[in-house]
Amino acid sequence: MRRARAYGFALSFQDMLMAMIAIYAFLFLIAYALIKPADAKAGVELKAEYLLALEWPPGNLDDIDLHLLLPDGKMVNFKEREVEHAMLDHDDVGTNGVYRAADGALTRIRAHIEMITLRAVVPGTYVANVHVYQVRGDAPQAPSDPKLPFPVTVTLTKLNPRVEEVARTEVVMSRLGEQRTAFQFVIGELGDVSVDSQADVPFIPVEPKVEG
Repeated sequence: MRRARAYGFALSFQDMLMAMIAIYAFLFLIAYALIKPADAKAGVELKAEYLLALEWPPGNLDDIDLHLLLPDGKMVNFKEREVEHAMLDHDDVGTNGVYRAADGALTRIRAHIEMITLRAVVPGTYVANVHVYQVRGDAPQAPSDPKLPFPVTVTLTKLNPRVEEVARTEVVMSRLGEQRTAFQFVIGELGDVSVDSQADVPFIPVEPKVEG
């Protein structure tokens, strides 16, 4: 009778061990595929059609506000920052550009700008007004300069299909609580814009404010 080879059992055990390793590796890959985090999705791309911007003199500490009257009579401002297709993207209160440097000294980002974006072409008549919301006194380390009266600039830019500035006007603001119309503009059905720089539409409900 032929004798079995002495290493037959060892080979069978190795085959079984390799098969078990392969099975465990396969199960591990399946488990990893099931529990791994989903690939990160791209962020939502915000689209804008028009950009309305207010700028006032660098170094001034007053709070000058931009307000937009929509065709349906609703308003976009620091109180109602997002209304329908319009959004106030940045409310500059006049002092939010002041920070303390490493040496303790106050340093100011001098430029001031407020921006409202229109994220869709909605036909109708819009009015852009400027309001002197608060006048601040001088801080010892960072005096306000210049002081009222001074000019502010309001621009309207059409962003699509190419960037095109369609309106730019400069109005002089003189006192606390004053509001002035920068311009009125009409957006047409095809996105075209016509501007009336002579319009005077005081739509902002003015609240009494005291000088700071």
